Amino acid sequence: MVNDKQKAILESAGRLFSMKGFFNTSMKDIANDAGIAVGTTYLYYRNKEELLDGIYQYASSLVLERIRSRLRKISDPLEMLRVFTLESIHFSLKSPHLFMILFVDHKRRAIELRDHVIFQHFHDYMALGKTILHQGKESGVFSFPDHEDLFPGMMGFWIAMVLRAILVPSGDGLKQTRDKINNLFEQIVIHGIRSES
Repeated sequence: MVNDKQKAILESAGRLFSMKGFFNTSMKDIANDAGIAVGTTYLYYRNKEELLDGIYQYASSLVLERIRSRLRKISDPLEMLRVFTLESIHFSLKSPHLFMILFVDHKRRAIELRDHVIFQHFHDYMALGKTILHQGKESGVFSFPDHEDLFPGMMGFWIAMVLRAILVPSGDGLKQTRDKINNLFEQIVIHGIRSES
């Protein structure tokens, strides 16, 4: 868990990395944006690479904790998938700077550092989604051919929609944008894997 100063540093770094780019952002820029001394930033993170690792861990743990909290009260795989997706979309629209790093930049880093410990929360996030799908298939709620890219492909659908909403804002509020994306995901993706029986 991060303390308040770490949270301020991580949020500022995520925002600045997303706006200015990783290489164009200095530790001093991050400290100024977070409203803390640059020396304090170095107490927590020795360099920008370590800070970027911290952002991956922070962002993925935030979304994963929220999803797990909501799923504890649900046993129906269809409802679990709906909650998993809605919470992921909501997090991404509410924290677009963290979304860009976690779901967009993460893919490049994950290829370079596939088994790196910083991606553990994200691997847990992906495993949870795949588990929900398989529980649904075993219970007869879902029907789909087994394929290792099914869940990442499903995620890619809403990720593309969120990315478009961030890059080309419609002027709708967060809830309205979230609901539009979620409804489209429901109609096309969830409807596509639901069992007819």
